[in-house]
Amino acid sequence: MKPQDATPGNDALGTGDINIALLSVFPTPKPDLSQLPRGAKGDVVLDVVIDENGKIAKLTMERGVGHGVDESVIATVRNWEFHPATRNGKPVASEQELLFHFERS
Repeated sequence: MKPQDATPGNDALGTGDINIALLSVFPTPKPDLSQLPRGAKGDVVLDVVIDENGKIAKLTMERGVGHGVDESVIATVRNWEFHPATRNGKPVASEQELLFHFERS
């Protein structure tokens, strides 16, 4: 078995000078937590595919808390914009996991 090349940039994205997508417009989700039972807490986990223009091309909910919280978070995140990921200075599509934690006291 050939050892994996540990040179920077040689990973699942391929070879080259790679930079991840960075947020540029990202209003904070502010869902109404009043429908959650008191003491409830949980995470909304989203998987997003960011296109080469920095827009969300695909959004998948991996985990949610229900009670309208998930829908509110998704509606806010759909409006986020990114500086796209780059490979060798050229914009490329990428994928990120986003986690939002909520608690109702």
